[in-house]
Amino acid sequence: MFEQAVTPANVDGGRKNPGWAFSRRCGIALALLSLLAVASYVFWLAPYQEFLFSDMKHCWTQAMKRLDGKVFDDSQFVAWPPLYHIFLAELFRVFRWLGLESLVRLETALALNILAFSASVYALQRVAVRWFERSWALLLTVLLYGFGFPALYFNAFLLAENLGSPLLVMAVACIVCRPGWRGIVGAALLFAAATIVRPAMGPFGLAFVAFLLSREHLGRRFLLRAAVFSGVFFVLISLASLEVSRISQGRVNALSANGGLDFFIANTDYHRVDLNYDGWHFFVIVPAQSWKPESGVFYTSTPFYEQGYYFDLGWRALQENPMRAVRNLGEIGNLFFADMLPSRYDAPGFKLLRPLWDWLKLLMSLPLGLYALAWRDLGERKPLATLGLSMLGITMLVSVIFTGEPRYAYAIIFVFYLLSIKLAELILPQWHLWWRRLLFYCAILATLAGATAGVIATMRPTYPDSIAVNLIPLNDESQPSQTNTGRVLFPFNRAGTTLAHADDANLRIKSPSHIHLFTRMEVTGKEPLGLILRAYSSWSFSLKVSGQEMIVDETPNYFNGTEAQLELPPGFYDVEIDAYFWPGEGGLAVNYVYEGGQALPVRRALGVDSERLRFHLPATVSPAP
Repeated sequence: MFEQAVTPANVDGGRKNPGWAFSRRCGIALALLSLLAVASYVFWLAPYQEFLFSDMKHCWTQAMKRLDGKVFDDSQFVAWPPLYHIFLAELFRVFRWLGLESLVRLETALALNILAFSASVYALQRVAVRWFERSWALLLTVLLYGFGFPALYFNAFLLAENLGSPLLVMAVACIVCRPGWRGIVGAALLFAAATIVRPAMGPFGLAFVAFLLSREHLGRRFLLRAAVFSGVFFVLISLASLEVSRISQGRVNALSANGGLDFFIANTDYHRVDLNYDGWHFFVIVPAQSWKPESGVFYTSTPFYEQGYYFDLGWRALQENPMRAVRNLGEIGNLFFADMLPSRYDAPGFKLLRPLWDWLKLLMSLPLGLYALAWRDLGERKPLATLGLSMLGITMLVSVIFTGEPRYAYAIIFVFYLLSIKLAELILPQWHLWWRRLLFYCAILATLAGATAGVIATMRPTYPDSIAVNLIPLNDESQPSQTNTGRVLFPFNRAGTTLAHADDANLRIKSPSHIHLFTRMEVTGKEPLGLILRAYSSWSFSLKVSGQEMIVDETPNYFNGTEAQLELPPGFYDVEIDAYFWPGEGGLAVNYVYEGGQALPVRRALGVDSERLRFHLPATVSPAP
């Protein structure tokens, strides 16, 4: 499928005696070696049986449910894209029919993904043949893709993109290596299959159209090919959507039902969305918020597949805080450095290779702006550059709209390899011509970095002092210290050595200490205020309002939190917090929540003013008990 029917002069990208690296035998050999390496890592080195948790467990559970006849359960379609587990269930059904019950197991699904990945290694080598001029660049690209950290690590998990991403690579190979009609139709079929199992890849269709436009130029030939590609793609997507509509009894008429939910989370930053309806209970935590329970929980009884409801909430939240649209640009950074699902430190090499590859992604992306200067040097390779750069741009745009995480960048890691190594191939032989351009480009990057830092500093909110902090070392109670801060927020620290305040770099607690926080809270307006105080602490903790204990927790868990509900008439109230810090991973935060007549409840850290609440430093700090 990936070989172009051409004259001998055009074989292997038009090279005469191109060398073994550009041959099909090289591609096959690298694919087989990658298959051996990845399979060895997954089945002999990694504890893959223990990696069936969270989304991976949901996928496997739903596949088994469908296999057992529970086709119409809401859990089959409520939020997570269902067609990958539907594919697994129907494949296992065929195995049962053939009497191969022993193949209905996790190892079969993982092996299928690994086989698809090894096929994509060959496909990428065929793309690289037409992209590179030098053997070292081709080999480095394919070796990084076939044997690098993402290839080994992610294939140990039951993830839809472990099938979708190889299909995407094969679609790229098909349209690049076969410019005729068979290549167009084959690429559309493969890309549709990738999108069916991983709907988040759907927007890459625009990149394929951009590729065709660059190759064919605007005209009848382009319009016809783009129409055929789009037609084949949408026919398959529509057929797949019919199955989702069937099992959901018309409640979901697309490939998945989580677009609205993702948009809502992106514009509200909730730690967790908790759904209870008709006896079902589901919850969603996006990786970027997974260590931030202080961001709160959104409780709802509206099913996730009611996407209009969540799109509306997200849009209204954005209207109430338009600067959120600018802050969402930070989601692009989450493609490189952020918490990631899945993250397993017991996977061989994860602790070392994950940060190494995160930095490698960043280093590979930084010089890509140089394509503006190198564009003329690409010649007939401009269409493939258009495809790769478009895919990167689409990934960044989608992350801004729907949240981002490193896994989304790893799904197109082959694009990073192709684009960055091609730049090296172009620049290194002509270093004497490029060094001035590189200095100019570095100056531009430095200017952009400085401007970005300035914008971030300008946008970062400041909180006037409203909380008096009294720290009493437990090993020497005669040496207390006092300071002030603007909110009660010591984010969870996984390093486990220091409790650091979110805003005040000087407020860092390193030794065992009694922490006493005190503020004067003013309830404004004329009506009583229904208020919820939610406390998150990793250490024994108490909270008093005007001397009355509202929360006492001797066995705290930062990720569970405790809360108190109050009905407070307008007036002033003294709020005191006591916690006992011991070195170790943990955090300390207190939020308040009340209904404010807006799209979402008012949610702030204790100490931060809002329409109905004001906080003041007390005239004198109450002594710690």
